[in-house]
Amino acid sequence: MLISNDTVDKELQAKLLKETSDLYARKQKLEDDIRKFDAVNNSIQDTKALRDIIAHKSQRLVSAKLG
Repeated sequence: MLISNDTVDKELQAKLLKETSDLYARKQKLEDDIRKFDAVNNSIQDTKALRDIIAHKSQRLVSAKLG
């Protein structure tokens, strides 16, 4: 059976479009995952910073009472 160049070209184009679409979807998912990770990471850092501030204030308060 003889397949025309036109048919092969259309099949290749369809395959490339699907692969491109799949790659774009994976890229979008990775970017979404990175944004979620950044949000969680920032939240953890904020929590740690607040704990450090509270600990520092407590130490200063104790030092002031003792001094």
